[in-house]
Amino acid sequence: MPDAAASGASRRIKVPWFGPARHRVWLDAALGTGASAERASSSDGSSDGGSDSTLVEEPPASFSRTTRTDNGIHAVYNVLSARDLSLSVRLEHSDYTSPYSKQLIHGSWVRAAFWVIRTRRSHSLLKISWEARVDRAYLEPLNGTSGKTQHIELPKHMREPFHVDGVRIERTKSTLAVKTPRWLTYVKKEWWNPHPNILRMNIKIHPTRATARDAVAPHGLLGQTYDRDRAALSGRTDSYTKRPKGSPQELFTRASAEGAIEGEPNDYKLASPFATAFRFSRF
Repeated sequence: MPDAAASGASRRIKVPWFGPARHRVWLDAALGTGASAERASSSDGSSDGGSDSTLVEEPPASFSRTTRTDNGIHAVYNVLSARDLSLSVRLEHSDYTSPYSKQLIHGSWVRAAFWVIRTRRSHSLLKISWEARVDRAYLEPLNGTSGKTQHIELPKHMREPFHVDGVRIERTKSTLAVKTPRWLTYVKKEWWNPHPNILRMNIKIHPTRATARDAVAPHGLLGQTYDRDRAALSGRTDSYTKRPKGSPQELFTRASAEGAIEGEPNDYKLASPFATAFRFSRF
């Protein structure tokens, strides 16, 4: 879990489609073995191009949770579950030295993202994946009638966006944006400050229409921002921006998002990268 708050100011990912944000959920991109959390309110679910939820590596308040099972396997968690769309991330355990407190931190980083989309026109399924380590992104359209699949690699430098059945996909060297009729989701690969040479991903989600129109509010670790309850929540926090005198050189975080999310972190864990079923699924 990175000691993000130490930098004093958060670095926003500037994307032309988003505009200024009024309500945010800032989550720690190193979702590690402990947590601190803050969840913003989602107003009435209206969409004016200015409300988004973000998972970044240096938020003003961080949020992380246990990401390893008992046998040490990295876990996949849902961050957005809505009608016809599921976005999940894989968290990989990592130990690193904090550039601020100089302590050895035991945590995890987001290093893969997975989308499952049900298209509005043909009701086919699209699967999209991006693995940060191998730096390859793939699109797998699944025809609902024939059951046939294709495996299409998305190049790093697309000359123009890729459109398939109402879904827009655009990739650059360090970003992947997926836009559906209801949502814009954006993933950015990072490897520099405030944690040089540590590969990780940042996630941003944004509704492109009023979520209040949906019969059921979206969910997921980020998606629950738009639950229309008008309540901002602050959860339990860990602090490791500065090492107090006499404190250990090695730090195991303890907080697990208590008070900031509905249920427990394990309620959002998925059986596989493209699974859509979990306790709060809205897919």
